[in-house]
Amino acid sequence: EIDPDIHDHENMASKAVPVSYMRRSFDSFVFLALMPFRLSRIVLALSWKVVFSREALLLLVYLFGWLFLSRLSRHRSFTIQTQSELFGFRTAIESIGKSSPAVPESAAWLNSLLAKIWRIKYSSSNGFGGLEPLLSSHASDIMRRLLEDSYSKPNGITHVAFDSFTFGRAPPLVQSVEIRGIDDENSVLHLGVVVGMLFDDSALMLDIRPSSLEYKTLPTTKISINSLDTQVKLDAYVKGMPDYPYI
Repeated sequence: EIDPDIHDHENMASKAVPVSYMRRSFDSFVFLALMPFRLSRIVLALSWKVVFSREALLLLVYLFGWLFLSRLSRHRSFTIQTQSELFGFRTAIESIGKSSPAVPESAAWLNSLLAKIWRIKYSSSNGFGGLEPLLSSHASDIMRRLLEDSYSKPNGITHVAFDSFTFGRAPPLVQSVEIRGIDDENSVLHLGVVVGMLFDDSALMLDIRPSSLEYKTLPTTKISINSLDTQVKLDAYVKGMPDYPYI
């Protein structure tokens, strides 16, 4: 005969096996699911201890202090260098004409400026403005007045009249600017300027009427004088004034 108690015990054992297996599986799943959070917690705790430890704080203080001192040192070096250069320039300028000879300086910047403003085309027409038309107009007025005044004409010429004048497309070349002296009492700066004038396309038009012994007069003839090549040395000065435009 089979004991009924033994049969019930076997049934309970067979039911306990699946329940125990499911519990272990669930515990393993929960463990694996919580593993990243536990690792993050461990890493965060270690980072907190490392970053906010006494050694780490001292290292950060030393690092920021070194960066501050390094930038401060470079700034002081730059300031000292700039002040030394400015002091040298001031000393050199003050000694010109007093204890040191004058030194001609390059005028490349001035020549570049003259090239830009010598002739400037108008955007609305084919004409041009700039410095050359202004200077040519002034020079034309001077030559016109000179020719209108009484003067001794060459033999064989009965009439000379001004027609037109232009300096041409190319500006003059300022070869050097030399500071020759400084008058501190009168606020005057004395300069020596060397200007090279090579105007290949300059043109001076004159109306000339020659005379002849055989004929009383001949028709008026236009004569064009082209190409001006010369070098001019100018003595200039700049005087300072307390009011506008100050020079």
